[in-house]
Amino acid sequence: MWLRFVEVIGQTHQLVLRTGWLLALLFVASSSQAQQTSPQPRVVAPMHVGSIEQIRTTSDGQRLVTIGQDKTVRVWRLRDLALLRTIYLPSEPGIEGDLYGLALSDDGKSAYVGGWTGLSWHPTSQIYKVNLNTGRLVSTWGGFAGVIGPLAISRDGKHIAVGLGDRVQIADTSTGKVMAEDREYAGQVAFLDYSVSGKLAATATDGCVRLYDANFKLSLRAAYPPPAPGVQPCREGNLGGVRFSPDGKRLAFGIKDVPEVVLVDPTASQILRVIKTGDPLQQSLCCISWSPDSTILTVYGVYADRTRTPLFRINQSGGGPLDRFDLGYNNITNSQGLADGGVVFSTDTPELIRMSKDGKVIARASSVTTDYREINERLLISNDANSIALPLGKGKSAVRFDMLASPDKALKTQTTAFTDQSLVPPNHNGVLRLRGEVGRFSYRASLVPN
Repeated sequence: MWLRFVEVIGQTHQLVLRTGWLLALLFVASSSQAQQTSPQPRVVAPMHVGSIEQIRTTSDGQRLVTIGQDKTVRVWRLRDLALLRTIYLPSEPGIEGDLYGLALSDDGKSAYVGGWTGLSWHPTSQIYKVNLNTGRLVSTWGGFAGVIGPLAISRDGKHIAVGLGDRVQIADTSTGKVMAEDREYAGQVAFLDYSVSGKLAATATDGCVRLYDANFKLSLRAAYPPPAPGVQPCREGNLGGVRFSPDGKRLAFGIKDVPEVVLVDPTASQILRVIKTGDPLQQSLCCISWSPDSTILTVYGVYADRTRTPLFRINQSGGGPLDRFDLGYNNITNSQGLADGGVVFSTDTPELIRMSKDGKVIARASSVTTDYREINERLLISNDANSIALPLGKGKSAVRFDMLASPDKALKTQTTAFTDQSLVPPNHNGVLRLRGEVGRFSYRASLVPN
């Protein structure tokens, strides 16, 4: 039996559709339109210009594939994180083309991606299969009911598991035809992963982890943490990533709102260890990855101290102590263990970092966007409101906009903006005041009544 686990196999329950997905589908039903055929502008940059959502390494350990909120698939040389190729997929202004799911074929030639892909043009979404060597779109599979979330390919390459909000579908990778489906989810599917033997693991925000055999027959549905007495399991929760060790002997899953990672024996359905950091500032341990030899487990999550992001590693297949590495001001979005014992991870900055086994950074692909996280009180404006200055990150350099200048002279980058006496903090006491809204990597100013 499961320690602190409640198994609920065989119990049926009413399907609860998450509000966000329901609104998304209602939006699709009311706004489907023809795909644009006119050229669209693209931002061409040597790094993602939006948060990196997922990363995967090819089976030969030579390349890294990433997807981001900038609607691109990118291929990197893993050794030094040099960009090899940027792949642009069908998209529209707005949400169409946002990518959330990524899976790679075992031969490293193809990537399967999905997200809000085709929903602006069709009642169902699409998976795009792209050739990583040429960058060409090989095929498009339609007919998936809802926004595509996590993706996973079976080790034999014959099946792809697709998370679609409140359900999981299994499709044939040669045709894209849906072969099986499980709709018994009361929350959003969080992550999917196949074992070497063909088992499929799934986590969801209904608080349950599920295991399916190679024929997609449900063999286990268990709630973690266990619900209070009298509360029906698999109704609510917030499970995070789930991954089998490459040898298939262990399964680990994280939790998005509790600082715990659960290590499981998937054959005996027994919890081997509940991993905790002991740090009161650790708010979650949502996410995990294994080294290719199954000996090192990497875990991370949300940390309350904004100045640092810890990454934890456990040796000896999860049985040893936690090693901690503080990585600076980043939010880690995904990671992959490497054959040399190191790890490569992505952030929402966006950034890619390759770390050695002993915690040293040996390669980095950095953001090309401006970091606005620390500038909330540092906006400057001239008395006549014709000039505005914003700092570029934490340094002293700034970008200055001269509103009345010609387009070729309106924007200047300078180091003296914050010593310029003609530029002062905005006045908040007049009839109108300037309100700044700071995102992680954006800043928007607006005039509002005082």
